[in-house]
Amino acid sequence: MSFEMLKFDRRFNAEEGEKILRVYEEGIQENARELYENTDYAEAIRRERDAFLSFFDRFLTLPGNSYWVLAEDGDWVSALRLSEVKPRVFYLEALESRPDKRRQGCALRLLEGVFENLKRQGPFRIGDCVHKKNAASLRIHEKAGFRIVSDEGISYLDGSRSSWEYSLLYEWNETGYVFPSVRERSIRKASEADFEPMMAIYRQAQDFMIQAGNPDQWAHRHPAPELIRRDIDGGIAHLIIEDGVIRGVFALLTDEDPAYSRIEDGSWPNTKPYVTIHRVAGDGKTRSIFHSAAEYAKSLSDEVRVDTHEKNAPMRRAIEREGFSRCGIVYMADGTPRIAYQWSRKPSD
Repeated sequence: MSFEMLKFDRRFNAEEGEKILRVYEEGIQENARELYENTDYAEAIRRERDAFLSFFDRFLTLPGNSYWVLAEDGDWVSALRLSEVKPRVFYLEALESRPDKRRQGCALRLLEGVFENLKRQGPFRIGDCVHKKNAASLRIHEKAGFRIVSDEGISYLDGSRSSWEYSLLYEWNETGYVFPSVRERSIRKASEADFEPMMAIYRQAQDFMIQAGNPDQWAHRHPAPELIRRDIDGGIAHLIIEDGVIRGVFALLTDEDPAYSRIEDGSWPNTKPYVTIHRVAGDGKTRSIFHSAAEYAKSLSDEVRVDTHEKNAPMRRAIEREGFSRCGIVYMADGTPRIAYQWSRKPSD
């Protein structure tokens, strides 16, 4: 039995794509069941596999991003991804082993291999967030040398926080190197000067939806330039700024949304005043755009609503990850259906 460490900072080819999908097969099956309830299971699996492959492609085109794989006799058994958010500061995600290779030390071997590789290049720091109930992952991180640094999960990618995770840190620094701080993110209203950068982001989002198998939601016609100008003039267009650069855009409506007056296949949980998030898009290089928009909306209201297309699996995942509940089906002005969600503040929030 021989092990090999593989690093990918380029796109996977077709054969490699199939191998990495097998590592993440369990997650693909879970997403297929949860996100495509009314779809044939085989079709749901196909869509989710395509979504994973599309994500791999986007992730690996960004500078500083990499996937690391542990191969056993040529068979891929464990994988993780790293994002270099600042020089020598990394964020770790998606540490996974195939189900048939768990409890065999594969994930730990992979982590140790990554560390040894990074040590050859000098001091480094790796942050990760692990669910508090994931005892197996916490044990693996502890054995690898991670330590818990916060009772909240804090993302190095956007500064977002989650109460159900721990923040962990691994640091190797024998030279006294001073690590740079992680990225800072802010939100402000858009002005007319922001129109062209906003449209560039929306065009990128349109292309991504089409490539990801969702050609109907926006195509290359929505949101139209005149709608974005109205959003700006009406003070509802918002920008997500990171390191001084526009990374994401969204509209936030504080009045009742006419499209939500009729809902089918369910109901709204209450009739309290709410704010609505619309037209969320990112630059394709920055993670957790919807998280930032949702956190901002939650800071302004105890009730937040949002909707998305049935085929927009990445957005559905992002919405549900932020604690929104599916309420039913609403219809846009052109008669097309959307899945409607609402978040309501709980007394403990």
